[in-house]
Amino acid sequence: MRRLLTVILFLQLSVIVKAQTITGQTTDEKGAVVPFSTAILFRSKDSSQVTGGVSDEKGVFKLKAAPGKYFVKISLLSYKDKFININLVKDLQLGAIVLKPGSKTLAQVEIVGEKKLMELDLDKRVYNVSQDVSNIGANASEVLANVPSVTVDVDGNVALRGSQGVRILIDGKPSALTGIKSTDALRNLQGAMIDRIEVVTNPSSRFDAAGETGVINIILKKNKTRGFNGNFTGTLGYPQQLGAAYAINYRNEKMNLFSSFGVNQRKGPGKSSTYRTYESADTSWAYNESMRRERKDLGANIMVGMDYYLTDNTTLTGSVLYSGGKENNVSRLRYEDLDGNGQIKNATLRINDEDAREENTEATLSFRKKYDQQEKENGPPM
Repeated sequence: MRRLLTVILFLQLSVIVKAQTITGQTTDEKGAVVPFSTAILFRSKDSSQVTGGVSDEKGVFKLKAAPGKYFVKISLLSYKDKFININLVKDLQLGAIVLKPGSKTLAQVEIVGEKKLMELDLDKRVYNVSQDVSNIGANASEVLANVPSVTVDVDGNVALRGSQGVRILIDGKPSALTGIKSTDALRNLQGAMIDRIEVVTNPSSRFDAAGETGVINIILKKNKTRGFNGNFTGTLGYPQQLGAAYAINYRNEKMNLFSSFGVNQRKGPGKSSTYRTYESADTSWAYNESMRRERKDLGANIMVGMDYYLTDNTTLTGSVLYSGGKENNVSRLRYEDLDGNGQIKNATLRINDEDAREENTEATLSFRKKYDQQEKENGPPM
Protein backbone atom coordinates (compact mmCIF):
# COMPACT_ATOMS: atom_id res chain seq x y z
CA MET A 1 0.00 0.00 0.00
CA ARG A 2 2.86 2.40 0.83
CA ARG A 3 4.50 1.68 -2.52
CA LEU A 4 1.21 2.34 -4.34
CA LEU A 5 0.72 5.69 -2.58
CA THR A 6 4.32 6.63 -3.38
CA VAL A 7 3.82 5.89 -7.10
CA ILE A 8 0.56 7.90 -7.25
CA LEU A 9 2.16 10.88 -5.51
CA PHE A 10 5.14 10.72 -7.87
CA LEU A 11 2.88 10.72 -10.93
CA GLN A 12 0.92 13.73 -9.64
CA LEU A 13 4.10 15.66 -8.97
CA SER A 14 5.33 14.76 -12.47
CA VAL A 15 2.17 16.18 -14.05
CA ILE A 16 2.44 19.37 -11.99
CA VAL A 17 6.08 19.79 -12.98
CA LYS A 18 5.28 19.23 -16.64
CA ALA A 19 2.47 21.85 -16.75
CA GLN A 20 3.71 25.09 -18.40
CA THR A 21 2.17 28.57 -18.48
CA ILE A 22 1.17 30.50 -21.63
CA THR A 23 0.73 34.26 -21.11
CA GLY A 24 -0.39 36.99 -23.50
CA GLN A 25 -2.06 40.41 -23.71
CA THR A 26 -4.67 41.48 -26.29
CA THR A 27 -4.55 44.97 -27.83
CA ASP A 28 -6.05 46.73 -30.84
CA GLU A 29 -4.18 48.15 -33.85
CA LYS A 30 -3.52 51.42 -31.99
CA GLY A 31 -1.97 49.65 -29.03
CA ALA A 32 -4.95 50.16 -26.69
CA VAL A 33 -5.79 47.33 -24.30
CA VAL A 34 -8.66 45.04 -25.35
CA PRO A 35 -10.08 43.47 -22.17
CA PHE A 36 -12.25 40.37 -21.66
CA SER A 37 -11.26 38.53 -24.82
CA THR A 38 -11.54 34.73 -24.91
CA ALA A 39 -8.42 32.54 -25.31
CA ILE A 40 -8.84 28.81 -26.04
CA LEU A 41 -6.01 26.24 -26.39
CA PHE A 42 -6.35 23.35 -28.89
CA ARG A 43 -4.09 20.36 -29.66
CA SER A 44 -2.55 20.65 -33.11
CA LYS A 45 -2.88 16.99 -34.01
CA ASP A 46 -6.66 16.60 -33.59
CA SER A 47 -7.94 20.16 -32.81
CA SER A 48 -9.34 18.97 -29.49
CA GLN A 49 -9.84 21.62 -26.84
CA VAL A 50 -7.45 21.51 -23.89
CA THR A 51 -8.26 24.57 -21.79
CA GLY A 52 -9.39 28.19 -22.04
CA GLY A 53 -9.83 31.46 -20.20
CA VAL A 54 -10.84 35.12 -20.38
CA SER A 55 -8.44 38.04 -20.28
CA ASP A 56 -8.73 40.51 -17.42
CA GLU A 57 -9.42 44.27 -17.60
CA LYS A 58 -5.82 44.80 -18.73
CA GLY A 59 -6.20 42.28 -21.57
CA VAL A 60 -3.90 39.70 -19.93
CA PHE A 61 -4.74 35.98 -20.06
CA LYS A 62 -2.96 32.88 -18.68
CA LEU A 63 -3.31 29.24 -19.78
CA LYS A 64 -1.64 26.09 -18.36
CA ALA A 65 -0.86 22.91 -20.31
CA ALA A 66 1.67 20.11 -20.63
CA PRO A 67 4.48 20.49 -23.18
CA GLY A 68 3.42 19.83 -26.74
CA LYS A 69 2.24 21.36 -29.99
CA TYR A 70 -0.88 23.54 -29.77
CA PHE A 71 -2.64 26.51 -31.33
CA VAL A 72 -4.39 29.31 -29.45
CA LYS A 73 -7.63 30.89 -30.70
CA ILE A 74 -8.32 34.40 -29.39
CA SER A 75 -11.75 35.90 -30.12
CA LEU A 76 -13.92 38.84 -29.13
CA LEU A 77 -17.13 40.26 -30.52
CA SER A 78 -16.54 42.84 -33.33
CA TYR A 79 -12.92 41.60 -33.81
CA LYS A 80 -11.50 39.00 -36.18
CA ASP A 81 -10.44 35.68 -34.63
CA LYS A 82 -6.69 35.37 -34.03
CA PHE A 83 -4.88 31.99 -34.34
CA ILE A 84 -1.32 31.39 -33.02
CA ASN A 85 0.62 28.10 -33.43
CA ILE A 86 2.93 27.28 -30.53
CA ASN A 87 5.38 24.54 -29.52
CA LEU A 88 5.17 24.50 -25.75
CA VAL A 89 8.38 23.36 -24.04
CA LYS A 90 8.58 25.74 -21.12
CA ASP A 91 6.65 28.81 -19.89
CA LEU A 92 5.78 30.89 -22.94
CA GLN A 93 5.22 34.65 -23.13
CA LEU A 94 3.28 35.58 -26.33
CA GLY A 95 3.55 39.31 -25.67
CA ALA A 96 1.09 41.78 -27.24
CA ILE A 97 -1.47 40.13 -29.53
CA VAL A 98 -3.06 42.60 -31.94
CA LEU A 99 -6.75 42.08 -32.77
CA LYS A 100 -8.15 43.59 -35.96
CA PRO A 101 -11.74 44.88 -36.30
CA GLY A 102 -14.07 42.32 -37.82
CA SER A 103 -16.65 44.81 -39.13
CA LYS A 104 -16.98 48.46 -40.02
CA THR A 105 -17.41 50.86 -37.14
CA LEU A 106 -20.27 53.35 -37.50
CA ALA A 107 -19.32 56.96 -36.85
CA GLN A 108 -22.83 57.77 -35.63
CA VAL A 109 -25.90 55.74 -34.78
CA GLU A 110 -29.34 57.36 -34.77
CA ILE A 111 -32.06 55.63 -32.77
CA VAL A 112 -35.62 56.63 -33.67
CA GLY A 113 -38.52 55.73 -31.40
CA GLU A 114 -42.27 56.21 -31.64
CA LYS A 115 -44.72 57.13 -28.96
CA LYS A 116 -47.23 54.58 -27.77
CA LEU A 117 -50.81 55.07 -28.87
CA MET A 118 -51.90 55.38 -25.22
CA GLU A 119 -49.89 56.39 -22.16
CA LEU A 120 -51.01 56.29 -18.53
CA ASP A 121 -49.93 59.01 -16.11
CA LEU A 122 -50.83 59.41 -12.46
CA ASP A 123 -53.69 61.85 -13.11
CA LYS A 124 -54.58 61.38 -16.79
CA ARG A 125 -54.61 59.20 -19.86
CA VAL A 126 -52.79 60.47 -22.93
CA TYR A 127 -53.84 59.38 -26.42
CA ASN A 128 -51.23 60.14 -29.10
CA VAL A 129 -53.76 60.49 -31.89
CA SER A 130 -51.08 61.46 -34.43
CA GLN A 131 -49.83 57.82 -34.19
CA ASP A 132 -53.23 56.44 -35.27
CA VAL A 133 -53.57 56.25 -39.06
CA SER A 134 -57.37 56.02 -38.73
CA ASN A 135 -57.39 59.72 -37.74
CA ILE A 136 -55.95 60.85 -41.08
CA GLY A 137 -58.48 63.11 -42.81
CA ALA A 138 -60.73 63.32 -39.72
CA ASN A 139 -61.73 66.47 -37.87
CA ALA A 140 -61.41 67.08 -34.13
CA SER A 141 -64.96 65.93 -33.44
CA GLU A 142 -64.33 62.59 -35.19
CA VAL A 143 -60.95 62.18 -33.49
CA LEU A 144 -62.60 62.62 -30.08
CA ALA A 145 -65.20 60.00 -30.99
CA ASN A 146 -62.34 57.48 -31.44
CA VAL A 147 -60.98 58.09 -27.93
CA PRO A 148 -62.10 55.43 -25.42
CA SER A 149 -64.71 56.62 -22.86
CA VAL A 150 -65.49 59.69 -25.04
CA THR A 151 -68.65 59.92 -27.19
CA VAL A 152 -69.79 62.58 -29.64
CA ASP A 153 -73.42 62.81 -30.79
CA VAL A 154 -74.70 64.02 -34.19
CA ASP A 155 -74.94 67.59 -32.90
CA GLY A 156 -71.28 67.66 -31.85
CA ASN A 157 -71.95 67.42 -28.10
CA VAL A 158 -69.07 65.68 -26.30
CA ALA A 159 -69.64 63.32 -23.35
CA LEU A 160 -67.11 61.65 -21.07
CA ARG A 161 -68.22 58.32 -19.61
CA GLY A 162 -71.82 59.14 -20.56
CA SER A 163 -71.93 62.60 -18.96
CA GLN A 164 -71.81 65.90 -20.87
CA GLY A 165 -70.47 67.77 -17.84
CA VAL A 166 -66.98 67.78 -19.37
CA ARG A 167 -64.65 70.71 -19.91
CA ILE A 168 -62.73 70.86 -23.21
CA LEU A 169 -59.49 72.84 -23.46
CA ILE A 170 -57.13 73.65 -26.32
CA ASP A 171 -53.47 73.59 -25.25
CA GLY A 172 -54.62 73.79 -21.62
CA LYS A 173 -56.77 76.91 -22.13
CA PRO A 174 -60.45 77.60 -22.94
CA SER A 175 -61.12 78.23 -26.63
CA ALA A 176 -64.00 79.33 -28.84
CA LEU A 177 -63.63 75.99 -30.60
CA THR A 178 -64.67 74.10 -27.48
CA GLY A 179 -67.96 75.62 -26.45
CA ILE A 180 -67.89 79.39 -26.27
CA LYS A 181 -69.76 79.18 -29.57
CA SER A 182 -71.46 76.15 -31.08
CA THR A 183 -69.99 72.81 -29.98
CA ASP A 184 -70.13 71.87 -33.66
CA ALA A 185 -67.15 74.21 -34.17
CA LEU A 186 -64.88 71.26 -33.33
CA ARG A 187 -65.72 69.91 -36.77
CA ASN A 188 -63.79 72.82 -38.27
CA LEU A 189 -60.58 71.86 -36.46
CA GLN A 190 -58.63 69.42 -38.61
CA GLY A 191 -57.36 66.25 -36.95
CA ALA A 192 -53.99 66.64 -38.71
CA MET A 193 -53.26 69.59 -36.41
CA ILE A 194 -53.77 67.53 -33.21
CA ASP A 195 -50.73 65.95 -31.55
CA ARG A 196 -52.40 64.26 -28.56
CA ILE A 197 -55.49 64.29 -26.34
CA GLU A 198 -55.29 64.21 -22.55
CA VAL A 199 -58.28 62.81 -20.67
CA VAL A 200 -58.46 63.74 -16.98
CA THR A 201 -61.29 61.84 -15.28
CA ASN A 202 -60.51 63.13 -11.79
CA PRO A 203 -59.43 66.77 -12.28
CA SER A 204 -57.53 68.57 -9.55
CA SER A 205 -58.13 72.13 -8.40
CA ARG A 206 -55.60 73.22 -11.02
CA PHE A 207 -58.36 72.91 -13.63
CA ASP A 208 -61.02 74.71 -11.57
CA ALA A 209 -63.40 71.89 -12.51
CA ALA A 210 -65.73 71.73 -9.52
CA GLY A 211 -68.93 69.90 -10.41
CA GLU A 212 -67.51 68.61 -13.71
CA THR A 213 -67.01 64.95 -14.60
CA GLY A 214 -63.64 65.51 -16.23
CA VAL A 215 -61.39 67.50 -18.53
CA ILE A 216 -60.38 66.84 -22.14
CA ASN A 217 -57.27 68.74 -23.19
CA ILE A 218 -56.54 68.86 -26.94
CA ILE A 219 -52.84 69.52 -27.59
CA LEU A 220 -52.04 70.95 -31.03
CA LYS A 221 -48.86 70.10 -32.89
CA LYS A 222 -45.90 72.34 -32.12
CA ASN A 223 -42.51 70.82 -32.86
CA LYS A 224 -39.60 71.98 -30.67
CA THR A 225 -36.71 70.25 -32.42
CA ARG A 226 -33.79 72.54 -33.22
CA GLY A 227 -33.32 73.73 -36.80
CA PHE A 228 -35.99 73.61 -39.48
CA ASN A 229 -38.44 70.71 -39.26
CA GLY A 230 -41.77 69.93 -40.83
CA ASN A 231 -44.18 67.34 -42.10
CA PHE A 232 -46.78 67.55 -44.84
CA THR A 233 -49.84 65.33 -45.29
CA GLY A 234 -52.31 64.92 -48.12
CA THR A 235 -55.49 62.82 -48.15
CA LEU A 236 -57.71 61.60 -50.95
CA GLY A 237 -60.80 59.49 -50.41
CA TYR A 238 -64.09 58.34 -51.87
CA PRO A 239 -66.78 59.65 -51.69
CA GLN A 240 -65.13 62.99 -52.29
CA GLN A 241 -62.63 63.69 -49.52
CA LEU A 242 -59.74 66.03 -50.16
CA GLY A 243 -57.37 67.25 -47.48
CA ALA A 244 -53.96 68.75 -46.90
CA ALA A 245 -52.01 69.70 -43.78
CA TYR A 246 -48.59 70.74 -42.60
CA ALA A 247 -46.77 71.33 -39.31
CA ILE A 248 -43.46 73.19 -39.45
CA ASN A 249 -41.12 74.92 -37.05
CA TYR A 250 -37.76 76.64 -36.87
CA ARG A 251 -35.90 76.75 -33.57
CA ASN A 252 -32.63 78.27 -32.45
CA GLU A 253 -31.18 78.88 -29.00
CA LYS A 254 -33.56 81.70 -28.01
CA MET A 255 -36.80 81.16 -29.93
CA ASN A 256 -39.03 78.64 -31.66
CA LEU A 257 -41.23 79.71 -34.59
CA PHE A 258 -44.04 77.27 -35.37
CA SER A 259 -47.01 77.00 -37.68
CA SER A 260 -49.61 74.39 -38.57
CA PHE A 261 -52.35 74.30 -41.17
CA GLY A 262 -55.12 71.95 -42.18
CA VAL A 263 -57.91 72.02 -44.76
CA ASN A 264 -60.46 69.38 -45.63
CA GLN A 265 -63.32 69.21 -48.12
CA ARG A 266 -65.78 66.35 -47.98
CA LYS A 267 -69.01 65.35 -49.66
CA GLY A 268 -71.18 62.68 -48.05
CA PRO A 269 -74.17 61.33 -50.00
CA GLY A 270 -76.87 59.16 -48.44
CA LYS A 271 -80.30 57.72 -49.08
CA SER A 272 -83.08 55.82 -47.35
CA SER A 273 -86.54 54.46 -48.15
CA THR A 274 -89.60 53.24 -46.24
CA TYR A 275 -92.58 51.25 -47.58
CA ARG A 276 -95.69 50.45 -45.51
CA THR A 277 -98.92 48.65 -46.38
CA TYR A 278 -102.25 48.30 -44.59
CA GLU A 279 -105.00 45.86 -45.44
CA SER A 280 -108.39 45.14 -43.87
CA ALA A 281 -111.74 43.68 -44.98
CA ASP A 282 -112.87 46.91 -46.65
CA THR A 283 -109.70 49.05 -46.89
CA SER A 284 -106.19 48.71 -48.26
CA TRP A 285 -103.56 51.35 -48.84
CA ALA A 286 -99.82 51.73 -49.06
CA TYR A 287 -97.34 54.43 -48.16
CA ASN A 288 -93.88 54.99 -49.64
CA GLU A 289 -91.23 57.42 -48.43
CA SER A 290 -87.79 57.94 -50.00
CA MET A 291 -85.02 60.35 -49.08
CA ARG A 292 -81.77 61.41 -50.68
CA ARG A 293 -79.32 63.71 -48.97
CA GLU A 294 -75.93 65.23 -49.64
CA ARG A 295 -73.74 66.90 -47.05
CA LYS A 296 -70.82 69.11 -48.07
CA ASP A 297 -68.22 70.29 -45.56
CA LEU A 298 -65.29 72.63 -46.02
CA GLY A 299 -63.10 73.47 -43.03
CA ALA A 300 -59.70 75.11 -42.64
CA ASN A 301 -57.43 76.11 -39.75
CA ILE A 302 -54.12 77.86 -39.52
CA MET A 303 -52.01 78.61 -36.46
CA VAL A 304 -48.79 80.62 -36.19
CA GLY A 305 -46.84 81.39 -33.05
CA MET A 306 -43.53 81.81 -31.31
CA ASP A 307 -41.88 80.54 -28.12
CA TYR A 308 -39.29 82.91 -26.66
CA TYR A 309 -36.97 81.35 -24.09
CA LEU A 310 -36.19 84.03 -21.51
CA THR A 311 -34.18 81.50 -19.48
CA ASP A 312 -33.76 77.73 -19.49
CA ASN A 313 -36.87 77.42 -17.29
CA THR A 314 -38.92 80.43 -18.43
CA THR A 315 -40.82 80.65 -21.70
CA LEU A 316 -43.06 83.33 -23.22
CA THR A 317 -45.43 82.00 -25.89
CA GLY A 318 -47.70 83.88 -28.29
CA SER A 319 -49.91 82.39 -30.99
CA VAL A 320 -52.81 83.21 -33.30
CA LEU A 321 -55.36 80.62 -34.46
CA TYR A 322 -57.89 81.07 -37.25
CA SER A 323 -60.63 78.54 -37.89
CA GLY A 324 -63.32 78.71 -40.53
CA GLY A 325 -65.76 76.41 -42.21
CA LYS A 326 -69.00 76.12 -44.09
CA GLU A 327 -71.58 73.39 -44.57
CA ASN A 328 -74.30 72.76 -47.09
CA ASN A 329 -76.86 70.06 -46.36
CA VAL A 330 -79.50 69.27 -48.98
CA SER A 331 -82.13 66.58 -48.48
CA ARG A 332 -85.01 65.62 -50.79
CA LEU A 333 -87.92 63.72 -49.24
CA ARG A 334 -90.66 62.27 -51.45
CA TYR A 335 -93.93 60.98 -49.95
CA GLU A 336 -96.28 58.79 -52.02
CA ASP A 337 -99.74 57.48 -51.13
CA LEU A 338 -100.65 54.34 -53.07
CA ASP A 339 -104.00 52.65 -53.60
CA GLY A 340 -104.67 48.94 -53.39
CA ASN A 341 -103.38 48.45 -56.92
CA GLY A 342 -100.09 50.19 -56.22
CA GLN A 343 -101.05 53.31 -58.16
CA ILE A 344 -99.92 56.71 -56.87
CA LYS A 345 -102.87 58.66 -55.50
CA ASN A 346 -100.90 61.55 -54.02
CA ALA A 347 -97.24 62.60 -54.08
CA THR A 348 -95.36 65.27 -52.15
CA LEU A 349 -91.76 66.44 -52.57
CA ARG A 350 -90.01 68.28 -49.76
CA ILE A 351 -86.58 69.87 -50.20
CA ASN A 352 -84.49 71.02 -47.24
CA ASP A 353 -81.52 73.23 -48.11
CA GLU A 354 -79.41 74.29 -45.14
CA ASP A 355 -76.28 76.47 -45.20
CA ALA A 356 -74.04 77.18 -42.23
CA ARG A 357 -70.88 79.27 -41.90
CA GLU A 358 -68.62 79.78 -38.93
CA GLU A 359 -65.39 81.68 -38.39
CA ASN A 360 -63.24 82.08 -35.32
CA THR A 361 -60.01 83.96 -34.63
CA GLU A 362 -58.24 83.91 -31.30
CA ALA A 363 -54.88 85.07 -29.97
CA THR A 364 -53.15 83.78 -26.86
CA LEU A 365 -50.18 84.97 -24.82
CA SER A 366 -48.87 82.77 -22.04
CA PHE A 367 -45.98 82.82 -19.60
CA ARG A 368 -44.55 79.58 -18.27
CA LYS A 369 -41.95 79.06 -15.56
CA LYS A 370 -40.61 75.73 -14.34
CA TYR A 371 -39.18 75.36 -10.87
CA ASP A 372 -36.51 72.88 -9.85
CA GLN A 373 -39.16 70.77 -8.13
CA GLN A 374 -40.45 68.27 -10.66
CA GLU A 375 -43.87 68.93 -12.24
CA LYS A 376 -44.30 72.26 -10.44
CA GLU A 377 -45.15 75.15 -12.74
CA ASN A 378 -46.31 78.72 -12.51
CA GLY A 379 -48.75 80.04 -15.08
CA PRO A 380 -52.10 81.71 -15.63
CA PRO A 381 -55.11 80.06 -13.97
CA MET A 382 -57.13 77.69 -16.15
